[in-house]
Amino acid sequence: MIHRAYLKMAAWFLVLCLPLACDGDSPTDEATAAPVYDSCFEVTDCDEGLRCSTQGVAEIQLEAFEEGECREVSELVGSAPSVWNWQTGGIPLRDRLCSAQGLGTGSGEASDAIRSRQGELLDTLGVKPVRRAIHWERVEPVKGEFDFASFDPIVDFAQANDLEVVWILAYGNPWASSLTTSEKWYPPDDPTDYANYARVVAERYRGKVTRYELWNEANAGYRFFKPNAHGDAALYADMMVEASEAIHEVCPECTVISGGLFQLEQVINGAIEFTHDMLTHRKDVFDHIDVFGVHPYTSYPPQFPPELDGEGERALGGMLADIEAVLQLHDVPLMPFMTTEFGWPVYETVSEQVQADFLTRSVLLHASLGVQLMCWFNLVDGVNAGAFPPEDDFGLFRYGAEDVNQDFELKPSGQAMQWLSQMGEDLVPAGPNTTLGFHDPKQGQFALDFDSAAGTVTVVWQVEDETALSLDGDNRQRFNNLGALIDTSNAPLSAGPSPVFLVP
Repeated sequence: MIHRAYLKMAAWFLVLCLPLACDGDSPTDEATAAPVYDSCFEVTDCDEGLRCSTQGVAEIQLEAFEEGECREVSELVGSAPSVWNWQTGGIPLRDRLCSAQGLGTGSGEASDAIRSRQGELLDTLGVKPVRRAIHWERVEPVKGEFDFASFDPIVDFAQANDLEVVWILAYGNPWASSLTTSEKWYPPDDPTDYANYARVVAERYRGKVTRYELWNEANAGYRFFKPNAHGDAALYADMMVEASEAIHEVCPECTVISGGLFQLEQVINGAIEFTHDMLTHRKDVFDHIDVFGVHPYTSYPPQFPPELDGEGERALGGMLADIEAVLQLHDVPLMPFMTTEFGWPVYETVSEQVQADFLTRSVLLHASLGVQLMCWFNLVDGVNAGAFPPEDDFGLFRYGAEDVNQDFELKPSGQAMQWLSQMGEDLVPAGPNTTLGFHDPKQGQFALDFDSAAGTVTVVWQVEDETALSLDGDNRQRFNNLGALIDTSNAPLSAGPSPVFLVP
């Protein structure tokens, strides 16, 4: 996840990103009746209410000499109300659950003990896939010389404990960049160097690791893809093409995931614009990619619920639909999604219970939208939990859980993940419920069905407030989202922000 303290310090930059000066009238060519728009080369070239756009995608940062046009905001991708493209079937819910971190590097008794505890935490949750970075500068400290001593133990442990490693091929390497002598956050000058590293990793772990993500949040350039604040979409596109081809050459059965992009515009270019810029640079950028990686965080620090649109915010359904719209603009076939990072910290309006509610609701929405993998950030709270920025407050376990000399404690969010795993062993999305008369996303009301061997499980919630829902004749048991049985006493169901599971 990006270290977003920078975002707060750079908040002044948002003011500069607001459109300021462009004629609001769009003249019409009488011969064609097609609108003619004023040209723009910078975001400040357009008046309030208009955005500098290329091919219907709003731009925060245009590339050098790139010309756009001042367009009404309502005409651009991401401006319409969110839609929910519900999907049914697919793999069981439990198989989609993932931890964005969780297995430490290194060898020796101390490292082995920590990994053993981490394995215990994952087993407590019932989560198998673990997304983990394999750092290029540590694997190939000298060009052509490879050392896997820090990372082999992770794969060996996963193999022995029925876990799955999802490697992030991250990040740069000082010897591969002319812009640094020490930092890993700079991409290589030559994309072939990154592709060679990807090939060697995939070859070494063939048969043991099957999923690879290419970089992490490349659009957050100030943190992960220097030196530009918004990254370099063209260079990243070239790297992604070469690396994906290299992996599939040595491991045709492997799944290659495009590097998860931070979704929203917040100083940096969002996923819509970055994807558009990649495809503008080269049409074949996704030809060898199997899955599109997304990071559908709400604005930092995440506080907003996953179901609503708001000022500068986007519902989960809209985030995914917007990516699909950009792909369609470029005539690229749609591909599956994997959410390789998402989460909310316990911070301000997000209490521990709200964090658990958001986790449950987001997981159920993801699955019902067809997302194949969803990796929660993070497994354990950090040492600075309670401080700003709240990077250390995303955990499912309290700080200290990885200490082998003390007991560990689940947060409510951890209990929620544990319940989803337990319930989700054979739960398959079946779409919105049509019998309760409650499901209405425009009103913030959700009732989603999941098929199981025992019958249909329905989960209901309401984003704000509560509604009494009569369940006459419905004899299914009711559980809250932490897995506790609700004593119904024949009372109406109270549908509120904490999801209720109706279980046969």
